[in-house]
Amino acid sequence: MIIAARPLQKSKAPTAAQVAKRSLALTGSQTKTIASLADRYLISLLNMKPNDVAKRVTRIMELCRAATQLTEQVSHFSIQGTAHNIALKEERHRILVDLNARLSKYKWTPVFSNSVTINSYFQITFVAGPNPVLVEPKPYGERIDFNTPEGAAFFENRAVQWIVRNIGKVHRVRRCHRLQCGKWFFAVTDHQKYCGDPCRKRDAEQGESFKEQRRNYMRVYRREEAERNEKATRLAKGKKK
Repeated sequence: MIIAARPLQKSKAPTAAQVAKRSLALTGSQTKTIASLADRYLISLLNMKPNDVAKRVTRIMELCRAATQLTEQVSHFSIQGTAHNIALKEERHRILVDLNARLSKYKWTPVFSNSVTINSYFQITFVAGPNPVLVEPKPYGERIDFNTPEGAAFFENRAVQWIVRNIGKVHRVRRCHRLQCGKWFFAVTDHQKYCGDPCRKRDAEQGESFKEQRRNYMRVYRREEAERNEKATRLAKGKKK
């Protein structure tokens, strides 16, 4: 009996998109619903005019993404105790120390609200920022103003709260691939690179226009080069005579 040995297949670390996709699958939530919440709590803040709040939130998001990627590398590419394994873990430790230092300033307060269910008369939510009961209450329905210190703190706390609660989905928070846009968005699909169809179509049109210009240039260049070569050949023949 002939026994054929199969070569060992090396395990590949999942890509950022695969990690995010698996995380979404584990939550059992609808992707569009998650995208809607990301737009409300995080994306809208990131797409504001440049400000210190957006910079701090962006940095925390980047650190969460880096920590997740390093953890995947530790799990798939490293043998315990090797120099490479130790280096990855040390880098992850440095990132987590930095991340925890930045997160220490944020507060979330448990707040009771009247919501009768089968199990309780109340609903408990963790509200970003100071307990609204302990500060001057706002009239019902009044919007929070980002341009006030209290409002900016509220939106910053809420954005960071979304990040730490959804760290496995941070990979889907991306910048639009179109350079003229660059807006942040939550990718509903793994391959999504643009914030919407308008940017995708414009980028494609610009790409085709550039390619056509390049093709026309090369056609002219080759024709002129052929003419130069032909002229050089004629001159060479004339000198020989």
